[in-house]
Amino acid sequence: HTSPSATSLLRLPMLLGIGVRSRHLMVGTRWVWRRPRCRWVYRRVPGAIPGDVVDYDVAHRRGRRVDGNLRQMVSPSTDRIAATCAWSAACGGCDLDILAPAARRSALAEVARRAFGLSVAPPFVPPPAEVGGRARITVHLDSGKAGFRGRRSHSLVDIERCEVARPEVGAGLSRVKAWLSTAPSDGLADVEIRSDGQRV
Repeated sequence: HTSPSATSLLRLPMLLGIGVRSRHLMVGTRWVWRRPRCRWVYRRVPGAIPGDVVDYDVAHRRGRRVDGNLRQMVSPSTDRIAATCAWSAACGGCDLDILAPAARRSALAEVARRAFGLSVAPPFVPPPAEVGGRARITVHLDSGKAGFRGRRSHSLVDIERCEVARPEVGAGLSRVKAWLSTAPSDGLADVEIRSDGQRV
């Protein structure tokens, strides 16, 4: 799940933001589409994955970049799966947990191919575990709560646990939350929890 954010190559519909089909991932939560004989235009509409057909509202436009808000899922991708985390929709940490593992690996390898101008995608080395394998997380503290920042936001998402973190890292998060319930966190904005397999 440590990956570029969901971004896709789109084909321009008859009406802007209506029935847009995503194509591939790019770094930075951007979608890309191109009208015939026109330049590439970058779209950023969180909540979609390659293969989704969506309607969206334009929130901001600047040059060849457009930020949008997902209005309706017209037709979901065949690679879309149920999120592994109850906070996935709000949290900005794992935007690809709704993409099937095999499709996720293929999409990330394609990101590398495009980024380095390769003729074929490089081999992709998967993580030791698709879920529960992250050895380090950084949680933000605010008003006695601990969590992650929301998507495209500085607001705090108060999570109970992190599904992609190793069990011992998740236990560390529980200790931080327990500590916050009894002690003020004045002056402390972030806590990094990491594990080397033996120590946290």
